[in-house]
Amino acid sequence: MRQKVIDAVAKLIQDGRVFTAFDITQALRADGRIVRHDEVRSIVNGLWMSQDPVFAGMERDQIIIAQIDEPALCYHGLGQDPNDHPAAKDVDSYDATDVVDDDGLPTVGAGFADPLGRTVTQTPPTGPSATPTAGAKVTLQVEGQGRLNVPTDLIRDVLGAKPGDSVVVTVDQGSLKMVNANTVNIGDDTDQHIYTVTVRGNVRLAPELVALIDVAALAFGCTVGSGFLLIADA
Repeated sequence: MRQKVIDAVAKLIQDGRVFTAFDITQALRADGRIVRHDEVRSIVNGLWMSQDPVFAGMERDQIIIAQIDEPALCYHGLGQDPNDHPAAKDVDSYDATDVVDDDGLPTVGAGFADPLGRTVTQTPPTGPSATPTAGAKVTLQVEGQGRLNVPTDLIRDVLGAKPGDSVVVTVDQGSLKMVNANTVNIGDDTDQHIYTVTVRGNVRLAPELVALIDVAALAFGCTVGSGFLLIADA
């Protein structure tokens, strides 16, 4: 069963789909297999938590399933919007209080190990309460699964981006520069990474990208520029 699940996951990823464990169950049933969803869901979660290669380059976020108004974990490629899932509730029809946590996991606490071997001991902050000004420097915390949370205040007030918009992150000499995708030409530059602003209005950078700055750090400094953010060692 495990290999059948891996094959089904690989096929959906190859097709560029965003998907939940239930989509895997449906794919297996469509092939004539009699499977229990709780068993498939357990295998999918186990593959994710054990960092199976089939999930390389993927992210997992929580969405709200519109038909039952309940959360589900959605797997998607870097920069893809999990709310593009056909069963997801319209992002404009609910607010952030409907979502327990961005990665669909309990709030991060002491001892949570991330994929890069760091131990996260703090929950991600909501960000600065006042509108940040050019030249200001704020601290960003590494959160669950080793991702770096760039809070709503910075995304909205500095980049002018809202939920569903795209932002571009460029790797440059040991730092990450983040801008609104509307302000740059998106090309084939391998140093460009495109992210979709979440329903909460924040952006969460992948651990592999964060590691390009510092593989061991739990916090980073973010300098506010005129229409851009520059993230480097704290």
